[in-house]
Amino acid sequence: MALTVILAEKCIQAETLAAVILRGRKRCGNHFEGILPDGNPGVILWAEGHLYDLAEPEAYDPKYGGKWDDHNVLFVPHEPIVRQLDKAKGLMPDIRQWLKRADRIVHACDPDREGQLIGDEIMEQVGIDPKVPVSRLWCRSLEPGDIVASWNAQQANANYETWGEAAKLRREDDQFSGISWSRCVTVGARKRGHKLQPGRALPLGRVQTTALNFIVERDRERANFVPTKHYRVGVELQLPAFPNERLICFWLPSTDLPGVDENGRLTDRSVAEQLAKRVPGLLGYVKSVARQDKYERPAKPHNTASIQAACWRERKMTAQRTSKALQSLYQRGAITYPGTPSRQLPSSIEPSIMDIASAVSTLVPELRLAMPHLEAKNATEVFVAETEIEASHHAIIPTKRQFPNGVNGWTMDEMAVYGVVARQFLANLMPSKHSKHVGIETSVAGYRFTASQSFLIAPGWQIIFPEKETRPQPTSNLWAHVKTDDNVQCVEAAVVDQMTKAPALYTDGTLIEAMAAADKFTDNPAEKAILRKTEGIGTGRTRVEIVEKLLSYDLMRRTDKGLTSTGYGRLIIDSIPAQARRPQFTAKVEIELQKIIDRLEQPDTYRRETRERIVSVLDQISVPGPGSDYAPPEKAEDEGGGGHARAPQRRPRKSRFVVDTKPTNPPIVRSTT
Repeated sequence: MALTVILAEKCIQAETLAAVILRGRKRCGNHFEGILPDGNPGVILWAEGHLYDLAEPEAYDPKYGGKWDDHNVLFVPHEPIVRQLDKAKGLMPDIRQWLKRADRIVHACDPDREGQLIGDEIMEQVGIDPKVPVSRLWCRSLEPGDIVASWNAQQANANYETWGEAAKLRREDDQFSGISWSRCVTVGARKRGHKLQPGRALPLGRVQTTALNFIVERDRERANFVPTKHYRVGVELQLPAFPNERLICFWLPSTDLPGVDENGRLTDRSVAEQLAKRVPGLLGYVKSVARQDKYERPAKPHNTASIQAACWRERKMTAQRTSKALQSLYQRGAITYPGTPSRQLPSSIEPSIMDIASAVSTLVPELRLAMPHLEAKNATEVFVAETEIEASHHAIIPTKRQFPNGVNGWTMDEMAVYGVVARQFLANLMPSKHSKHVGIETSVAGYRFTASQSFLIAPGWQIIFPEKETRPQPTSNLWAHVKTDDNVQCVEAAVVDQMTKAPALYTDGTLIEAMAAADKFTDNPAEKAILRKTEGIGTGRTRVEIVEKLLSYDLMRRTDKGLTSTGYGRLIIDSIPAQARRPQFTAKVEIELQKIIDRLEQPDTYRRETRERIVSVLDQISVPGPGSDYAPPEKAEDEGGGGHARAPQRRPRKSRFVVDTKPTNPPIVRSTT
């Protein structure tokens, strides 16, 4: 009988596949055995993410392992060397044995670039028989129905090989550019007299540096922010028809009035004072009344970025703590895959709603009150056909797995994060929040005064959010019955002083959200489109790692109010050209990688352009001299972050670096310094 060997990316993925497609399954060490639907024996193996990575520079040439100077700054090998990671030692013997014995292989790693590379690289390193057929299980969801459908729709793995090639090129690009730019800035900083700590490097990376730039720019925006005073005129109006109530309204000044800025704010207090003195005692009338029923839906189920922001906002949990809890919950089988950019769900999950809710109610008893209100029809914007979900995985939701011992053995972080995931999922299956919105515009002596208010009619999904208002609010007699042309009289007026506020510091969660929504930072349609398609910069796998790297490298600090840059972080940003620290830089790389996937560009072309791009940035690196803004972060800095309003001006100069175009191994790299 023909043996089929299936290679999954993670243990839980293998376990789920085995439960669906292996009859009489049993676990034997690092694999599952059983009978496949066609009656043939099957074995399911798993990796633990990437088992191979690129070698360190010194593996190419000893000179790269010595002291950094202009002669070993540029690192662009023509023939990348791949090394096995330590975690592979316990997995590869089993994987190698079964792949060598296979009559047929099924690549079942995640349906994305990285997942394709993980499986392809393992098979390449094992050296499988080229005569053995390899098919691709491209499964976006681990729901049983989706697994069966994907199993019956397998295609040749060769149809997806360009996905793995794109991931390989992205990995090379990131390593070679990161090493080259980091060494160049570090060497330049020492030459310029910066007192770097012994053994200290200034690390750069395509995505990492863009994330750092968000922090530095926000610090400088806050440092240079000049608060603007502005004023509102509030009035109390008496309506004869409602003698026991007063209507509080605010003046709506015309934008062409002297003292009103482009944002419609009144910046001249004397104008406000004159009006406040004039209108008391004057008569007027109600110009218009608008009443509207509003039905508000909750935010969609969480993705990786939104849950990071929610856990910081609600629990003050750092990105690392949240990520660790998510991964642990996923490994327990309590939630679906947490590394997803999607906030939608496949319609195939609809039949499992009550089973999932039942599992949630045993783990989070306070959410049982949602049970009578759950209906799939309430979530029509969330459930879509699987083919409409562009990401590799759907939104993060609880699974229907039952835990006989409840949350015994769970950490406090795991319980908190599970509650956030479960509450958002159930909220989408509940009725809308219903409120009545009333808007009133009045005229007193020709001046427009407006007021608006919302009254809660039915809380709907808000009943499972304890911090939300859930008690219906009766509409007052005035707000319920006031009508157009009712008479009013101004009883009192006052000037309200207000002040514009500086933008808030980024937090772990909002930084990750900014990385995921990087399309907002460009106006170029093509760049915006590709950043949307790639879900911003970084991935669900890497964004948390980037935040922690920036902290561990001391390029930014975490304070009670948010994240701030350090002197080292600001030095890096001011040393590199502007285009290398913008999301657009990543967008252009992603556009080229998509061409690789679509077979519109050859890998050798991409590698040549990568070398040119690395050298181009190196030529423009200009490290500024020492200054207070770049002081080593020996002590925790002020939460405001400080900083100059602009980076130092750059002077054009001749290229210091030459890359040989003839492929050699090891590469020949020269410096003309």
